[in-house]
Amino acid sequence: MKKLLSKIISLLLVVSAMFAFTACAEVEDGSKITRVKFVVEFYDENGQATSYDVYAKLYENFAPNTIAHVKGLIEKGYYTNTCISNVTNGYAQFGDYTFGEGLSLVAKDQGSAINGEFYKNGVTGNKLNAAEGALVLLHDVKGAEKYDTGRATIAISYSASSFDAEGYCIFGKLVADDGNADASDEMGKLSSLGKMQKITERISDDDGRKLFYCITSEEEVTNGEEGEEEEKVAISGKYITYLSYEDGMKYVVGSRFYKDAADVANDNEAVILSAEQANDLIEKMSENATDFLRVPVLKVIIKSAEIVK
Repeated sequence: MKKLLSKIISLLLVVSAMFAFTACAEVEDGSKITRVKFVVEFYDENGQATSYDVYAKLYENFAPNTIAHVKGLIEKGYYTNTCISNVTNGYAQFGDYTFGEGLSLVAKDQGSAINGEFYKNGVTGNKLNAAEGALVLLHDVKGAEKYDTGRATIAISYSASSFDAEGYCIFGKLVADDGNADASDEMGKLSSLGKMQKITERISDDDGRKLFYCITSEEEVTNGEEGEEEEKVAISGKYITYLSYEDGMKYVVGSRFYKDAADVANDNEAVILSAEQANDLIEKMSENATDFLRVPVLKVIIKSAEIVK
């Protein structure tokens, strides 16, 4: 009898421990939640950085393999010092580059790809969409195996229409209700989502300067003038700065980004595009937007990432 009673008590203790663990775990929409803290540095025009904590929720049950992959990258410190490398009206991305000198981009080795966890790749059950603050694992947009090419590049979506939830793995979202009304500055008063949305204001400065990087191979622009010898300018792997001159805005191609016209004049390798070449560039950017990164003029760096819960 005593042995039976002892076994019953032991079983009750195990069950109680299981319930206690479940009660402590954060659950949302039927999924266990793991929280991640990013320390993000926003730089001003003088190169001074201010750091802010940005929190995200990962939905373990909706994309378990993807989240295990991302958590592994976080634990290895992969995202430390990666930069916001591309900003559009619909999203911002990070995880693919760090900054070198003069805002030059240095590509990271993203390691092995994983199978895409989303409907078009045969995986169901994910309740998330690309609404404001959604975290999306990016993959190639071309090729027969494109759905299984996601590695480490993450996009922060700003609109439900930015990504097809059936064709991308959406595995988490930024916290939208953690603003601090007592913060000493306006940025600090914003939620984690609000802070990252401010990135969209950094795609140009007061003078209209914009920064781009061409990631394709063997891409070039021409003057397109009939009856004249074509003047070709290679733009693959090149930085493109759109900046102000006395006679208007111009595109400059070079091995780095440029601060102003004087900075361009000091670089013998810089090429100022003609109006015809600029039109060709604009057409290519419009038709093949994914071939060009739009880099924030005022840089943003993911200083660190850690799992906090």
